[in-house]
Amino acid sequence: MYAKVNGTQLYYSVIGSGTPIYTLHGGLGYDHTPFRPWLDPWAEKFKVVFYDHRGNGRSERMSSMDDVTHDTFVEDLEALRVFLGDEKFILAGNSYGGLLGQEYALKYPNRLEGLVLITTLPVFDYPDQVSATVQSVGTQEQIDVWTNEWPYPVKSDEDLSRIAKTLLPLYFHNFDKRKIDEIGESVVCSAVAWNRAFQHLLPNWSALDRLKDLSTPTLVIGGAHDWITPVEQCAKRLHEQLPNSELIIYENSGHFPFIEEQNKFLKEVGDWISKR
Repeated sequence: MYAKVNGTQLYYSVIGSGTPIYTLHGGLGYDHTPFRPWLDPWAEKFKVVFYDHRGNGRSERMSSMDDVTHDTFVEDLEALRVFLGDEKFILAGNSYGGLLGQEYALKYPNRLEGLVLITTLPVFDYPDQVSATVQSVGTQEQIDVWTNEWPYPVKSDEDLSRIAKTLLPLYFHNFDKRKIDEIGESVVCSAVAWNRAFQHLLPNWSALDRLKDLSTPTLVIGGAHDWITPVEQCAKRLHEQLPNSELIIYENSGHFPFIEEQNKFLKEVGDWISKR
């Protein structure tokens, strides 16, 4: 389904009923495919909203995103909330989606019953550590792609899809290779969105000095084997800065604990949401 909001068309789907949970996917340049079907069981208790950010996935594409800022994505979410008629909701963001979740919570704290930050970051100030990890654990193909093509401007959606599929196994700790390949094949990529995010928006972004003012109940989630948003640099710092937060580290997960430890994640996070 499509919602015409804030001057664009957002592709979205809604399953279940109950307390609304809006999900924000990572990337940017990807779509909400990695959330499904892993989070679908939440529909037994909650109303779950999935959507692709503007210029991403199956949402309306843009030939240029030069005028798009983090606040643009925040206003898209706010407009979608109005469109769907939810007064208050739980916001759950993974990776770059967690970054956008922080921005929404800082601007519209009164709209949120709770905030779930899944393997995300308060600032990207550790690029050397990330590169060193790829160099130490990646295959030669992965090292070459990381060194020569990321995060340089990507020329096409096809190139981004190839890069994503090459690097995706690194984002998991111990998961079925066939399922990883299936996820990689199903993701719809957008080079324009990727380039805007990683060339212009992320490098100068930080929420560190602003999070202390955010009183929204927040659940911070890390993956013990996550190298792109490492626990020490990300989850623990978020927890330290957020005055009303709890922290869960998934010991057998990388960047996607809702996939690698699905049942445990659904229960623990679902229980936390039910208490809001």
